[in-house]
Amino acid sequence: RELQNELTKLSSKQDAILAPVRQRLMAKAKQEQPNAKADLKPIASWEFNTDLTDTMQNLNGKANGNAVVKDGHLVIKPGGYVTTPPLTNALNAKTLEAWVAVSDLNQRGGGVITIQTLDGVVFDSIVFGEQSPRQWLAGSNGFQRTNRFSGPEEQAATDQFVHFAIAYHPDGRVVGYRNGKPYGKPYQTKPPVTYLPGKAILSFGVRHLPASGNRLFHGKIDRAALYDRALSDAEIAASYSDSGVYVTEQQIAEALSPQQRSTLKQLRESKSKTQKQLDALGPLPGKR
Repeated sequence: RELQNELTKLSSKQDAILAPVRQRLMAKAKQEQPNAKADLKPIASWEFNTDLTDTMQNLNGKANGNAVVKDGHLVIKPGGYVTTPPLTNALNAKTLEAWVAVSDLNQRGGGVITIQTLDGVVFDSIVFGEQSPRQWLAGSNGFQRTNRFSGPEEQAATDQFVHFAIAYHPDGRVVGYRNGKPYGKPYQTKPPVTYLPGKAILSFGVRHLPASGNRLFHGKIDRAALYDRALSDAEIAASYSDSGVYVTEQQIAEALSPQQRSTLKQLRESKSKTQKQLDALGPLPGKR
């Protein structure tokens, strides 16, 4: 726990440097592009207007059990879920995103959108109500990359869509977002898993395969997307609002002063050292 707290402190120091720079660039972008629309370049995207087509590449979904596209939404009833063909590129840092309506706020442990190995042994997922009732969670195999966001309990009506996203950063920082704003608190964990080409799929409505028990989610998904990077706070807000006003991590890096770059380098080195110490302790016990 001490090492986890140290990682959190180091991340907070990083944010204290980066946040003002991001805010300054955002203000400038809003002045220059008041009517811009969001184009965050996901590697896969589903609109569910008429079918399970991926609008970006060939990850078209296949319905299993009680899952169907109806009235412009993916409707998942108990026992239903959707899977895609294998990804064609490797995936490490990433963002999972969905506009979702929860049909039963008391359900526990179902996955909304998941990236997983073909057998489901390794996975990362937007999960609802597993560790704590009515709370969103970054689910993972054996909870190895999971910690509580400790966000508020979900109160949205069963026909009300909520935007939820989870960004998995290369250094192991995991950030949850609800309706464009941070959900609870981010946390530091192991660096993200690398999912290999041809060895991983996406799924909707199941925490991981095989599809059984409380792994199954029931509700509606209006839209969903997968990104091959961890979106920033500004990018998440832009996606939620459909506004094109956001700044990239590269733009932020270029706007830093030499002293800020030096301090950030030291912080990253400290985080790397602390993470190695944490990894040496081994994985958390338990499987699910």
